[in-house]
Amino acid sequence: MRACGEIARRVGALDLTRSRREEASVIFRRVHGDDLLRDRTVESIAASSVYAACRCSGERLTIESVAAASPCSEPKVVHACGVLNTELGLDAKLRRPQTFVSNCASACGDVSETVLHRAIELAGIAEQTGVTNGRHPAGVAAACLYLAAVNAKRPSRRKPSPSVRM
Repeated sequence: MRACGEIARRVGALDLTRSRREEASVIFRRVHGDDLLRDRTVESIAASSVYAACRCSGERLTIESVAAASPCSEPKVVHACGVLNTELGLDAKLRRPQTFVSNCASACGDVSETVLHRAIELAGIAEQTGVTNGRHPAGVAAACLYLAAVNAKRPSRRKPSPSVRM
């Protein structure tokens, strides 16, 4: 099956585990079994299957990085992911703001450990109180990092580059 080769190439390019490859293959088989391949490329469904396998297992991987490792365009991969989520009802883990704080801090450069820990704590509090609902977790993480730096009287001198993927 051509799809298995496509999935293996995506998993290899993204340096993912064999179990992710197996999970992506199971998802692809469900797509094929439910006849959802019609009018969609095997490459886009294979790439979105890899992304879905990572999301369902809680592994952090951006859809942009999956699309970059795929021969098809990012909009096609995004569309295929939407189809998988809608049609298969996948149990994708929510992305939590706490997991984005360290990436955001790295993009800023000069963040102390105290500020970093406080930002993670603030992200947890924001999540518990429901402030994060409907907001992108990377944006919440950036806001928590900024608030922690201001509270520590050490705001970061650098702003994260808009080109940095979280």
